[in-house]
Amino acid sequence: MKKLITFLSIILILLLTLPRSSRSVELCPICPNVLSVSDYPNLLTAVTEIGSAVKTLMVPSNQSCSSFIAVPSTLTLWFIGSGQITKSPGCAITFNSSPQGWPIRQLFVGFSEGDIKFDRGAMSPLYSEFWATNTSPGITDMAQALQSAFDAHVDVFRPIPVKLFSTDYGLSTTLSIIGQKGFRFSGDSEHASRLLWNGVGGVPMLLIQNSESVEIAHIRFEGKVGSAPSAAIQSNINPPTAIPGIGVTDNHFHDLFLGSSVSNSLQRGIRYTTSGVDQNNDASLTDHVVIQGFSVAGISFEHSQSVAHNIRNTTIQFGPVGVQTVNGGSFRWHGGLMLALTTTCFELGSGPQTVAIDGLWAESNKRLVTGTHPIGMPLVIQNTVFSNDQLHTDGNMIDYAGGSPITLIGNRFGSFDLGIPYVRIAPNGSVTYTQIVSIGNSWLVNQTSNPPPSPFRLDSTTKLVSLGDGMSIGDATMRALPTIME
Repeated sequence: MKKLITFLSIILILLLTLPRSSRSVELCPICPNVLSVSDYPNLLTAVTEIGSAVKTLMVPSNQSCSSFIAVPSTLTLWFIGSGQITKSPGCAITFNSSPQGWPIRQLFVGFSEGDIKFDRGAMSPLYSEFWATNTSPGITDMAQALQSAFDAHVDVFRPIPVKLFSTDYGLSTTLSIIGQKGFRFSGDSEHASRLLWNGVGGVPMLLIQNSESVEIAHIRFEGKVGSAPSAAIQSNINPPTAIPGIGVTDNHFHDLFLGSSVSNSLQRGIRYTTSGVDQNNDASLTDHVVIQGFSVAGISFEHSQSVAHNIRNTTIQFGPVGVQTVNGGSFRWHGGLMLALTTTCFELGSGPQTVAIDGLWAESNKRLVTGTHPIGMPLVIQNTVFSNDQLHTDGNMIDYAGGSPITLIGNRFGSFDLGIPYVRIAPNGSVTYTQIVSIGNSWLVNQTSNPPPSPFRLDSTTKLVSLGDGMSIGDATMRALPTIME
């Protein structure tokens, strides 16, 4: 089969070298549906005269375009040799046929973002290399080419996926996914396909605004020390410009690496913000993501209606705060690792809603949880391991201003050769009641007294229920903590 294709390609190229008078419009009797744009005055004329006939149109050389061209779904463009299309004023092209089989090189020259569009018939992935040559990977600015690929859709409910190769792509400006539903942006792996920041600091590398069911996968986002982006990925709700039928929800971040081995290359890994009305921006899934080398937080929820997010099998390390809620929001943490966080794993600001932490493994962190929780919004920590080898000097593992139920179930806190990691509950303004339910937790510490001391530091208004908790006393023998039913 390969030999036949090679033979036919050679025949076609030889035919193209003949004078025009020596060939018919159809190139040869064995390939009657393959035509050449060279047999027409220009690309527009070729597309117009072919009409709705099922044909393949070869583009063997540069074609100038100065008007609108709509390529029908029945016509496939075949770029060979030095074939490409160069824009002159007035040119825009909409493809209703697929780019499948196109060579991965620059095919469009001089086009602005939005000049090239693909409609429903074109569901093969798009590549930024169609718009620009990545001459020096990681240094050549590919931001405009990538944005052109992002914007190359006619129907916002059926956007065309965009793919990266196993190479580096330099970025000098923010990439934006705005008003799309079901958009896919992916690479080959989180280590092979890299976006390298070369722009100014304080802006996101990728902005997802007013978009739903977006998936970002298999990509490495690297910031830059000295001009650190505000986030690798920022999800934003801007109600005045929202598109009917598209929410800001169900976005999926999978198999990503955000940051670098250098400290402070990013301010945040993933950031949820709002513009204007505080609503939506809900129910994202962060799965198998590594975030490291940041200066503010790994994941930041910054408005109260950003709720029901799930974070699974994710690693956050080498920064100050793992996950923060600045002004509300809620999330569920499942599995994963937090390592070497210099402030706390979870920083819960005023206004967070229900937060659940399940199956975390945490090592060399200053604290597990800090912050304030409003009345009636539960905090649940279960099946979690927290090693206190770098615990703050005050000894408080959880340092919390109360006001809502706190439930601790089946956790392992501490290390055999270190002191007690305490649970401290402080007064929270006018709040007069907090309840802690602690069931089946183990404190591994260097205590030798029997019975062991309480690991709870509670204000006078906090009610404690402790059942089946235990503490080691130096010889690795567990001793039961008193059962308390207040």
